[in-house]
Order: sequence, then structure tokens, then C-alpha cells
Amino acid sequence: MKLFNFARTAPERNTKYQEITIKELCEATQEYKIRELAWLTCVDLVANAMGRCEIRTFENRKEVKKEEYYLWNIAPNANQNSTEFMHKLISQLYEDNEVLILDEKDGKYGGIVIADDWDEPDYDPRKETVYTNVKIGEETRERVYERDVMHLKLNNKNVEPVIKAMFNSYLKMLNAAMKYYTQSTGQRWKVHIEQTMSGQDNFVELFQKQLEAQIKPFLQGDSVILPEFDGYDYTDVSRSSGNSTTRDVKALMDDVFEITAKALLIPNVMVSGQVESTKDANTRLLTNCVDPVADQLAEEGNRKRYGYKKWQNGDYMMVDTSSIIHFDLFSNASSIEKLVGSGTFSINDVLKAAGQPTINEPWADQHFITLNFGNMSEALSQLGKEE
Repeated sequence: MKLFNFARTAPERNTKYQEITIKELCEATQEYKIRELAWLTCVDLVANAMGRCEIRTFENRKEVKKEEYYLWNIAPNANQNSTEFMHKLISQLYEDNEVLILDEKDGKYGGIVIADDWDEPDYDPRKETVYTNVKIGEETRERVYERDVMHLKLNNKNVEPVIKAMFNSYLKMLNAAMKYYTQSTGQRWKVHIEQTMSGQDNFVELFQKQLEAQIKPFLQGDSVILPEFDGYDYTDVSRSSGNSTTRDVKALMDDVFEITAKALLIPNVMVSGQVESTKDANTRLLTNCVDPVADQLAEEGNRKRYGYKKWQNGDYMMVDTSSIIHFDLFSNASSIEKLVGSGTFSINDVLKAAGQPTINEPWADQHFITLNFGNMSEALSQLGKEE
């Protein structure tokens, strides 16, 4: 049985088809799944981290939690929560290398939405970019101007096609390893048949049916009896090899994950499941992957949603990445004491960083300093008095 792929050329031209078998289609699907698993694992790491970020909003340089805060941290639109919205943003950003966020506050969808597709525009730094055929769900807009969207771009050039091209050559080795393991561990039997029986009419067809009915269940079953007839001699000719194991295949699959992680600047220990050097890996993930996206999102938000005048007056937004790593109050008790006692942070600042509700009291926002801290002149004065 064979399937036909889509036409390589347009129907009105010399249409050509290439036949592919079901087996080839299944093998291609398996290759795609391995490649897709590695890609999604890496992208989800960044998406999960960005989903934990808090987008803080300020007015007159004072932090406020009004409609803009609710839009980014709770409900960007009528159909998505903030975590789901951020996952779609990061996934599309890595897949297509860019994202368009449209303001639909007074429109059909409400809030902010991510465009599904658009035509590649001609970028000219001297002219405002115009995006055409912008698709949002089932709606298509002919023209959308740069001033009306937040445009995020991951890299100067899209790395995703490069990774896929590398996979196409590397997966040949993976398929070879899987095939060799199957051949070295599978059962192979030789059946010797007397010449008088093999000369019968329709022998091949009859013998094939007999194999499927009697011998195949014997090879695949747990407790099966194989009938042995006169003129038939069964011999096990399987190759028993101790050199090929599933670890050989797993090692090649791990290489696929490592290549993907390296291309996306993600530490390999984050996708390999290892626990060694996790702290350092988290720092590298934040520095190389999360912070650049967070900075760009904040810059684009301040540029498009606030503008220069509001920004100059102290109205702006920022993406706080400090809440990504889990914070344990008890294990960091001594550090908390130093942060508050040195006057660096208030009690409410620490509670926010720990993901705890703040205290609605004026003293909770004050900065305290212990008597152990003071300037040099006070310390010298105190020493003089003691003498």
C-alpha cells in the first residue's frame, strides 16, 4: 500500500507526485516526534519561566495595580489567562522568531491578543512598518501599522530552520542505531523444507499462510507450542550481540536534546534531568534566555503603550524576573534579616519577592537599619569617647 504526497508544483503546471510507503511515513513521524520533543522541552523551559514573571506597573514612579497590571498578570483577553498568553507568546517567538501583540481593548476580542500570521513586510528604519494580511483567529486585517502593535523579535536570523537542518543528518545515525539494535536482538529462524514439498503448486502462497498461522504466534507469544511436521527443520539463526543496547539509542537521543539546548543557549543540565550544578544552570537560563525576552517586552511596552511623555513622568512597566526561582522563607531566614537590617529592602519588599501577601501598614514599607551600621565618622567618634 502506498500514499501520495502533495503536488510539488502548481496543478496547472506539470504536476508531479512522489510515492511514499506507509513504513516511510511512520519512520518520518517518529523522527519528527523526537525532534519536536527536544524543541518543545527547551521552549517550555523559557515559557514556564516567563509565565512566573510579574509585570509591574508604575505611575509617577510609584507602583500601582490598576487595569494595566490586571491586563498583563491576570487576564490579557477574554479567552486567555496571563500564563496561557505568555506560553503562546514564547512558543510563537521561538517558532517564528517574532511575535505581534495587538491592542484589542475596545475591539472584538478585548484586551491584548497575539496575531496568528501575517505577510513579511519590507523593513525600512526610515519608514513606519506596515504589516499586511494580519490574521487573528478567523479575522484578517489588510493593514496594521507599527505604532499599533508590540513587535518582539528573538534573533536577528531565525535559528529554528538551522536546527532542523542539523537534525536531518543527525537522525540518520539515530535510525541506524535503532535498526541495528532491532536486528541484533530480534529472532531469526531458518526453515529447511524437503525438495519434494517445495515443488508443489502455489507453494510460496501456502507456505506464507502457514508461517503467519503457526510460526509467527510462536515467535511473538509467551507460551506457544510450535507444531513440527515431517520435512520441516527449524533452526535459530538469531545474532546474539551484547554490544548493542537501548543505551546506544538513548545516547543519540540525548545528543539531539543537547544540540537543541545549545542552539537556544539553554544549559544542557536543564533538559537532561541532571541535578548537578542546577543553581548555576538556572542563573545561565535567566541571563541568556529569560532576561533578553523580558527586557524586550518591557521596552516595547513602554515604547508603544506608554510613550515618551508618560515615561518621562514616571509612568512605565517592568518585567520582574526575581520570582522565577522558588524562594524558601525558612532556608533564607538569615539572608532576609540582613536585607531588612541593612536598610536595603523593606518588609513588604521581601514579602513580594517571596510571593507572600504584603502588609497594609505604613511601617511595612519603611526601611530599617540596625545599630551595627553607621558611617565612618560616627564610628571614630564613638571610639574617641570610649578612650
